[in-house]
This record gives sequence, structure tokens and C-alpha cells, in this order.
Amino acid sequence: LDTGDKIICEAARDKTWGIGVNEFSAETDECEVKGAKSRDGKWDVKPVHWVGENLLGRCLMDVRRDLQEKIKA
Repeated sequence: LDTGDKIICEAARDKTWGIGVNEFSAETDECEVKGAKSRDGKWDVKPVHWVGENLLGRCLMDVRRDLQEKIKA
């Protein structure tokens, strides 16, 4: 519940349960691989550009919302 209204995501290359990209960007000798965020914690690939459905993150955000509503009641 401490996440407030932040986006929760599964930062994995899985395109169903995850967002389709890893958590952090990385560089190799051959190329740069974009991740969800850079090392400074800012979005490197913004949520609108995620290629995955993020079902796990959506489920967790739904549960969080339900719990927050129960606490208010």
C-alpha cells in the first residue's frame, strides 16, 4: 500500500505478464538495450511504449486499489 498510486510493473521481457523490457537499460560493445528505466531511476522506456500487457502489474494495482477502498470504509 505504500506504493500509493505509482505504476506497478513486472519488468521482464515477457509480453503477457510483464512489460516486454527488462528493468534497467544496459550497454554492450555491440548495442544499447533499452530497459524500463535508466540507472538514475527515471523512465527510459515510458509506459506508453511498453510492448507487454503487464498483467501482473495490473493485477497488483487492482488488489492495491481494493485494499485502499476497504481501509477507507
